[in-house]
Amino acid sequence: MASKMPPLGEPSPLKRRAIWAGTVVGIVAVVGVAAFVFINMTGGGGGDNGDKSNAQDGGATATPSETVDAEQALVDYITTKLSQEYAGDCTAALMPDVKGLCSAARGERANRKAFLVGPSSYEYQLWVFMRKEGGVWKVESTAPVKPETVNAPGAPWPLEKGAKVVVGGTGTCLNVRVAPSIKEAAVDCIADGTVIILEDGPVTADGYEWWRPEGRSGWVAGDYLRYADDNATPSPASATPTPAPVE
Repeated sequence: MASKMPPLGEPSPLKRRAIWAGTVVGIVAVVGVAAFVFINMTGGGGGDNGDKSNAQDGGATATPSETVDAEQALVDYITTKLSQEYAGDCTAALMPDVKGLCSAARGERANRKAFLVGPSSYEYQLWVFMRKEGGVWKVESTAPVKPETVNAPGAPWPLEKGAKVVVGGTGTCLNVRVAPSIKEAAVDCIADGTVIILEDGPVTADGYEWWRPEGRSGWVAGDYLRYADDNATPSPASATPTPAPVE
């Protein structure tokens, strides 16, 4: 018996199934493409969102080096450049079992800070001068500590011609020598607390930087000179005391 043919213009069952399958595939493809475009336009996706959020935070937040204060920069210098443990503030680092180097703040001028560094407060070894540039604290310079000047008030900031400074730390007075050398004769002695103005210098000799004060007939060692605003209240020049064996 002959099989029944579908009406004219109507697809066979097999063809209808093929058409339906193709239609479904096409719909799925369109939906997939639309979803992909939507996700990319809106920045969707957990991983991408996290990355973009972090990137924006990074742009708005200062870098670690910009947020580190002078004290932390000093600790980094001790641990990395000096390869020593940091023992904290020297006032708390007197126990015999403390290891490493401690520090003590000794002055501040404009965008600079000065610290003493050593195994303890009675054994300072190094001056460390920090400077803030562009929001970042860095070590500007260092200098060995001289035991004879460690108790002078303030910090031995770099001096310059024309600066007004105060003599300090000698215990008596500062020798004025006829020439910039400890081998030269002392012709005057300036009492601690006296304000002087540096007229000439520096000249480096015998381990010191020498300066010639205004109105004096010789040279003095810069180790005992401090800026006037970095000291206790200075006293005016008084009668010249008996010269002491201080450079």
